[in-house]
Amino acid sequence: MMKIRTFAALLAIAPLAACPGNAGPSSGPSPDATVTRLIAAAGQLAKQRGYSPSTTAPATGELNNGTQEDVGITLNQGREYLMVGMCDGDCSDMDLQLFDPSGNKIAEDVLDDDVPVLEFRAAASGNHRIRVVMARCSANPCSYGVSLYNK
Repeated sequence: MMKIRTFAALLAIAPLAACPGNAGPSSGPSPDATVTRLIAAAGQLAKQRGYSPSTTAPATGELNNGTQEDVGITLNQGREYLMVGMCDGDCSDMDLQLFDPSGNKIAEDVLDDDVPVLEFRAAASGNHRIRVVMARCSANPCSYGVSLYNK
């Protein structure tokens, strides 16, 4: 079974393989296009790990450096999930935290990277909360996306 960090590393190089010759931010795709491409790459890698896209649409948005926002999501008890966060080229560190219906933190990826990954089995059904943290963004705002996959 592929380790999660390997998954994140593969996802990190996916946009480079998809866009050879990209000359940099000024001539590259818009941040939203970058996040959209990363969401597609994450979907392909999740499928290879046996996950299917969730019926929940990817959460997307923009955050300034050092800010955060919470996104609601409904999960089903006992189901296995893979959650992948992505951000644009101006972002170098993004974190994800997951809270259960009672507000308890049940998972997090706060490593110093821009592809946070959570793999977990939901212990309870109901409304959960994803906290997206833009830990390092060099040009405000940075675009982000969070995709959810399940088995």
